[in-house]
Amino acid sequence: LLTAYPSILGARQMGGGFGGCILILVAKDQRDVVLDAVRTDYLKKTGIDARLIPIMLSEGVRQLVSS
Repeated sequence: LLTAYPSILGARQMGGGFGGCILILVAKDQRDVVLDAVRTDYLKKTGIDARLIPIMLSEGVRQLVSS
């Protein structure tokens, strides 16, 4: 996966025994290109239309203080 798409920064397969999913870290400006390529390649190889769910990283967990 990483060698096929140079703009992918990292990837991890999760839950492979139950259908699973792959979490892919990709540069924001390349997101749509990678999504289209992965969807097309997956369909060609498996005959299944992949369900892709784009997400964006956030600042993470932090404490909120009321004023």
